[in-house]
Amino acid sequence: MSEELNVNNNNNAELEDIDTALDDLNKNVKSQQPKKEQREGAPAGAPTGARPANKNFRPGMGGKKKSFFAKKVCKFTTGQIDPATIDYKNIELLKRFVMPSGKIVPSRITGTSSKYQRILAKEIKKARIIGLLPFSAR
Repeated sequence: MSEELNVNNNNNAELEDIDTALDDLNKNVKSQQPKKEQREGAPAGAPTGARPANKNFRPGMGGKKKSFFAKKVCKFTTGQIDPATIDYKNIELLKRFVMPSGKIVPSRITGTSSKYQRILAKEIKKARIIGLLPFSAR
């Protein structure tokens, strides 16, 4: 029985030696690995993740970028349409700036400058009163 205890004690001592040797190896390996770099603009101590530098990245959206539309420009100021043609009698031109429901299309959608948007609105209202354009769709 005493021989078995001595063998068990020897085995335990060997296991402890092996455990300490493994712990030392793990510490050495961890100290040799390069540390993750701090993200640009992140405060010190902030978690370092694999977050892309692209500000338009949205997780869970398939990595797609946000799409941007071309800047809208006023057709009257660029000279594509002559500003002198804005008249209540020119129904074809006015219909382009009126929705099918009868509402005047806002300048954020058409790109018309505020100066010409005001002129268009006045002429559309004149055409409605005369009866050339409908007030609303039925």
